[in-house]
Amino acid sequence: MYRENISNFVKEDRVKLLIPKNRGLNTYVRSLLPQIGVVTGENMEGLERIAKDDAAISSLEIDDIIMERTGQKTFQIDFVRGGDIPQLVEDFMGQGETVYGLTGDDLFDEYLMKMSWNNQRSGLKVLNTYDWFDEAAMYKRPALCLMARTSSISDLPEKPKLAMNSKYWFISNEYIEKAMYALGKKPAIKTYSGGTEETITDGINDCCIDIVYSGKSLRENGLNVLDIVRFSDIVLIGQDPNDMGNAFCEDYRQVMERKLNPKEDSLTTKLLNDGKERRNKIGVEMMELFSAIESGKNIPGEITDVMYALNLLMVAEGISPREIASALYRR
Repeated sequence: MYRENISNFVKEDRVKLLIPKNRGLNTYVRSLLPQIGVVTGENMEGLERIAKDDAAISSLEIDDIIMERTGQKTFQIDFVRGGDIPQLVEDFMGQGETVYGLTGDDLFDEYLMKMSWNNQRSGLKVLNTYDWFDEAAMYKRPALCLMARTSSISDLPEKPKLAMNSKYWFISNEYIEKAMYALGKKPAIKTYSGGTEETITDGINDCCIDIVYSGKSLRENGLNVLDIVRFSDIVLIGQDPNDMGNAFCEDYRQVMERKLNPKEDSLTTKLLNDGKERRNKIGVEMMELFSAIESGKNIPGEITDVMYALNLLMVAEGISPREIASALYRR
């Protein structure tokens, strides 16, 4: 299977690369590394020696590092939990480091859904997707499935007791609301860190949502797959180069919305309609930024206020973000 070389997406010569230490994810991502140009054959031995030691993998922490040099690039490989990779990539980016991550796209989607739930915005994007293909897997790749002893969803009780793997809380709840509710099923949900299939065998729950890989646990517990929630692949994630621009444009859009739909009690409406007040606002925000620089406190917050003031000016003067972007490129 063709695999895009990581150099197509990673342009820096020296980067930190986070890969999962979870056993299943680690095994598959490790097999990808030589295929995508992260390690060469001669450098693979040390990585495999550590990764094949289950005891070592289970105890690896953030400071367990392997250095791999491929051509002109140096990868600092850190083993971390797959579900933590998106947050850690953002954390390291916040410290000014050049960092990328390889993890499951299901875990990344779960992270984005959690961010949205908390009214937060991620600065990450998917740079490339590497298809997961394994002949030994029941569905040739991991599949998040709804499982039970019954043969169909309609055979479940009206309010089934459902065991959910906590790693997939948001994805699973979205499925429940869109698919199970439509069939008249309103589950009573309990979350677990693993072993969800066994809770059905033990008579604790009626069904579960969890990952099916080889299907061994499914068969051992006498369960059926009632529905496939989603499949999983591997994604390379990194900084979204348009993140700041997107945030600035969203703020601009909100100011423009207030111009098109003014509100009497809105400060933005007042500032858009009064040039003197608007100029004073820009001056005040600049002075507060200077004070923040002097004190070293809340500089990001004050920069945000200045950007809002500049968006007020742009909307009032009929200047679009595209005009500013073009002027910046010309510089």
